[in-house]
Amino acid sequence: MIPSRHPFALTLILVLILPSSAHAETITASALFQAYEQNEIVAEDSYNGRRIGIDGRVAGLKQAIMGAPIVLLDAGAPNQWISCHFPQKAQAEIAKLQIGDPVSFSCRIKYRMGNTIHASACSLK
Repeated sequence: MIPSRHPFALTLILVLILPSSAHAETITASALFQAYEQNEIVAEDSYNGRRIGIDGRVAGLKQAIMGAPIVLLDAGAPNQWISCHFPQKAQAEIAKLQIGDPVSFSCRIKYRMGNTIHASACSLK
């Protein structure tokens, strides 16, 4: 047990073991896409599989085959998007969004295919 005279030690332990979105890196949708354009190998090593914050503007709203919502973020050029896949339970929140709205999401980057970077397990920040 940690003595009460060392409250900082307990705080430090909690910060190290508890997950926190506050520590996640945040990047704009266009900067994320640009990173893949500049060097896809480095970008995949840096982002694929990681949860990051993504800031951008809504370019489209879709539904996956099973009905889960997908938000397309404008990645800075025509026909370039970040495809943010949300769980079904986020349907009501996502339905409130409009094309052009500024948004901040937390997502796990999956892969790039063509002009789209796919992200899963997204949530509104």
